[in-house]
Amino acid sequence: MNFHQALDRILQKLLDDEGQRSKYTEDAVEIQNHVIEKLKLADDNFRKAFDGLSLGGSYLDRVKLNTPDEFDLHMKLKFPFLIIPTNNKKGFVFLRAHVYNHPIVDGNYINRKNLQVWLRKAFDEVFKSNVKVRCKSGEVYDVMYTSKGYGCAHTIEAEGKKRTI
Repeated sequence: MNFHQALDRILQKLLDDEGQRSKYTEDAVEIQNHVIEKLKLADDNFRKAFDGLSLGGSYLDRVKLNTPDEFDLHMKLKFPFLIIPTNNKKGFVFLRAHVYNHPIVDGNYINRKNLQVWLRKAFDEVFKSNVKVRCKSGEVYDVMYTSKGYGCAHTIEAEGKKRTI
């Protein structure tokens, strides 16, 4: 096989994958919507704070060459209380929350560990039993909370007969 034939073969593979992109994406959106609705039901504070998702990572940057089987989403949270960023003398920024009773607030400041513990508890509540999602595509996924995250990352995997997302 010469160089030209190899390039043609690669381009054809990319075009074939393009047909699968919409199926993966549509299923991923249905799965994410299902999980978010379950999170809202599991935790009233989450329901009040959830302010949408935004796409990030390789799929958004259009550098993912094969089917989009992985999506990086940023969860936007807007808490129902005033948060004021404050600098300390070392250049760090702290988020001051004026006296409010919330699981993420400690000593009138947002505590990042408390934030992650709170989110993990909500995810654990949703995934304490098996979660199945039947998508409009016909694919049925077993959805699992597989990585409780280092820092702020949380990983959800959806396994179907034809696709894994």
